[in-house]
Amino acid sequence: ATRQVTVQANLIGSPPQGYSVSGVEPTPGMVRIAGAASLVQLVASAYADVNLTGLRATLVQRFR
Repeated sequence: ATRQVTVQANLIGSPPQGYSVSGVEPTPGMVRIAGAASLVQLVASAYADVNLTGLRATLVQRFR
């Protein structure tokens, strides 16, 4: 079975003092998952970990 689910960013840590997160925009916003129907139906969203610890610049991360 397959289906599409939304992608959510899971923010880990926090940026250094004086920096802030102005927005998080997962792209693409949807991904296709595949597997046994009994398991696929249990998945509500896909999550991507984004580590903010020590981040001082714009971050673009790619996941596969």
